[in-house]
Amino acid sequence: MANEAGGNFWSGMDNKEKLRIYLGIVVLFVLLALIATFAEPHASSSLARCNDILLVQSRYSCLYSLAVSTKNSSICGSVAEPLSDECYSNVAELTLDPGKCTGIADYNMAYSCVLWIANKTDSYRACDKLSGSFASSCIESLASERDNATACNAITNQTEEELCSSGIYLGDASMMKNASYCALVQDTDNQNQVSRMVSLAQKVLQSEAGQSLGFGNLGPLQYIEESGGGYSSKEVCYLSAAAASNNASSCYMISNETLRDLCNTYGYQQTTSSNATQNATVPMDLCAGESGANLTSCEALSNIVEAVTSKNLTKCADITDSLLEYQCYTSMAYAYNDTTYCGYIQNATANQACMDDIYYNES
Repeated sequence: MANEAGGNFWSGMDNKEKLRIYLGIVVLFVLLALIATFAEPHASSSLARCNDILLVQSRYSCLYSLAVSTKNSSICGSVAEPLSDECYSNVAELTLDPGKCTGIADYNMAYSCVLWIANKTDSYRACDKLSGSFASSCIESLASERDNATACNAITNQTEEELCSSGIYLGDASMMKNASYCALVQDTDNQNQVSRMVSLAQKVLQSEAGQSLGFGNLGPLQYIEESGGGYSSKEVCYLSAAAASNNASSCYMISNETLRDLCNTYGYQQTTSSNATQNATVPMDLCAGESGANLTSCEALSNIVEAVTSKNLTKCADITDSLLEYQCYTSMAYAYNDTTYCGYIQNATANQACMDDIYYNES
């Protein structure tokens, strides 16, 4: 009966009504097909469904959403750049997996991706996913932020490793107004390294923190750049410490006579008994990570700074290396323009050199 009723219903229509129904059904199927083909599916859609989308941008958008929602970086490879780079970066950050950053084609973006994860996970090993200078820069950034010079040892390039640790010690010497840290700076006259140390010193001294601490002017540092070189990284550190503390006691640790005189006469205050103790403080375990010759030099140079700033001869006498002991007495003689200190130098040649140093300083 139902079939009969249906048949009667259909047979009772005229052709126009039948055509309208046919067209309605066709339009409905077309609309469903279009929605299935062109609409951007939800992120949980299957990979196959994303790949079936005909419009390229919609397909990439679907794949991107699927990769991020499932944290599957392998899907990012099916997306064109630059969206693929963003895809790898987001999945890497969601999973805290620096290895997923390696799919990023843009080197700078890949570096930022790894560095973000390294900071988030507090792991220097994350930097291993980068290569060359990018890896070194990653480790240096983490080490500097954490004030951890020992971490620089993970840098395989010796020059970059030295710059990393020396830069941290320079920052400590300046920010803490304590030249003792300069004893740990690698004493190189490689002008590329010196130039980078100068740039770092300027950044430290001109930083908001530096300005709040009342750091002195940058004149001598500017002179280093304009003079064409001839100075060492260690000398840059002592100069920066002098500028930071506005105290000339650090200037006497500078070997280059021209730069030492410039540092000493540029307006940094002379050491006084009221501020000597403040600037002579040697931080505990400063030399704890050193051994052998490095330990001897570190302890000796710390003693020299204390001897000069506190006018304490016993600090020089405590130095076991004779050459460094002579340097200590010479530094005191130069600091106070007093040849009496040269008399404590037993070696005739070194004694005369000390006397000449004061003579030419007076002239």
